Amino acid sequence: MVGHVEAAHEERQGLTGMERLSLRVSEMINHPIAQLQRWVTIARLDSDGDREWDEVLGILADTDELELSHNDDGSVT
Repeated sequence: MVGHVEAAHEERQGLTGMERLSLRVSEMINHPIAQLQRWVTIARLDSDGDREWDEVLGILADTDELELSHNDDGSVT
C-alpha cells in the first residue's frame, strides 16, 4: 500500500501546475456528493498560478452545462 501511495505522489509531482489544478477541479466537480447536490465550491490554493486559475475558470465559464458564481472570498461555486 505504501508503494502505491509513493508512486501516486511521484506521479503528481511530475504534473504541470495546469494539470494539477485541472485534475483537482475535475475531481471536485465529479465527486459523488457534488453530483448529488449539483454544486461545488472551488477555492484557489496558494499553489495555483494566476494564469492557470484564469484558464481553468475560462474553460468552466465556456461550458454550457455549468453556471459559475464568483464568491466574495475568491472561490467559485
